[in-house]
Amino acid sequence: MRSRGSIYARRAAVFAFVVAGAQATATVTQVDGTIVPVINDTNECDGAGSDDLQTCFNLLEGVAPPMATAIDAVVDAAQFPEVFVPNLTINVTFRDIAEGAGFENSFGWYNVGDDVLTPAGRAVNLHPILGCGVPMMASGNATTHTGNPAFYVVNAESSNASTASVNFASEQAAGRYKGGFIAFYLITPEGNPSSDNCGDFKNGSDGNSLFGRIYFTQRDLNNDGDFVHHLVYSSKVVANRFYFGFEDLFRGGDNDFEDMAIQTVGLAPPCVPQAEVCDGQDNDCDGLVDAADPDLTGDEVACLCDGVGITCQGGPRQGDCRAGQTQWREWRARLREHDEPDGRDVQPRGRQLRRHRRQRDPERRGLRRSRRRPLQRRLLPVRQRHHPVQ
Repeated sequence: MRSRGSIYARRAAVFAFVVAGAQATATVTQVDGTIVPVINDTNECDGAGSDDLQTCFNLLEGVAPPMATAIDAVVDAAQFPEVFVPNLTINVTFRDIAEGAGFENSFGWYNVGDDVLTPAGRAVNLHPILGCGVPMMASGNATTHTGNPAFYVVNAESSNASTASVNFASEQAAGRYKGGFIAFYLITPEGNPSSDNCGDFKNGSDGNSLFGRIYFTQRDLNNDGDFVHHLVYSSKVVANRFYFGFEDLFRGGDNDFEDMAIQTVGLAPPCVPQAEVCDGQDNDCDGLVDAADPDLTGDEVACLCDGVGITCQGGPRQGDCRAGQTQWREWRARLREHDEPDGRDVQPRGRQLRRHRRQRDPERRGLRRSRRRPLQRRLLPVRQRHHPVQ
């Protein structure tokens, strides 16, 4: 017979193995299975050449793994939230903390839902924050941006910790911020016709377009298959502090996500990300709801729930759709039909609920009787009942 101590020892060993495996599991992988980000061996965060995300986090957060409040560049990597709500009472800051790419890229924001995929849409709906040489004026043209220069850094460099401070209340008054969710973009010069090493949606000094490739924090907008170009980290030390890490090469690069890395303070995530389901809410925090979101799980059966037309997996979580209500809500309404003489609506509970169901369902009463032990077995002595004679 195996001793109880050996059983406990084996259980402890299995538990330790599972915990160790869970700790080694990455949260994000590239399409080829590579765990991202790939941490390089520079141990630097000075803006001169390649930087190391983990080193940057340690320096800026003031704490390093394995401390519980530290950011682990691999374990804590995420792709959500994709959209945010800016603070309107204080300025939102954006600091360039790393630029390990050969490209000079530009970074900015846009209102979720605006056209940012066409040249005409980008010209009016992209709002730069950290630039690579294109100036900004109150009224721009083909080579200058339109906006408030006070909220923009023309030549952002991580080596001098370039920081932009954006007042979104002022941007709202100017008509640029529309009061909803915002998301972010990175433009690279990869493949552009200009001789200027700058990624932007304006023209360069030679009159040619600076636009090469663009990547969004809303990954469904990226025209690069399922390649991961953006990671987000949430500070465990300072509330509403986030870090963005970008990979700027089309179809992937070295996967270190420090081609441009940014620290921001003053943004709030709209929700806790989870799988998108048909319930009238933005479950995965990408700014798209239900049928409008290509990440929706389900068979996309059209229906009407609670008076709102949506597309669901045979209905929302509560059950099949009915006009104005669901089966679950209708079933609960039937239970409330048990009224007292004085007119009060009494909801059966516990034994009362079970008795209420049996009284309304004769088959349930018969099933309950059939589950009882045979009479002759119940009349056997206790010893014979549990230890029958062979």
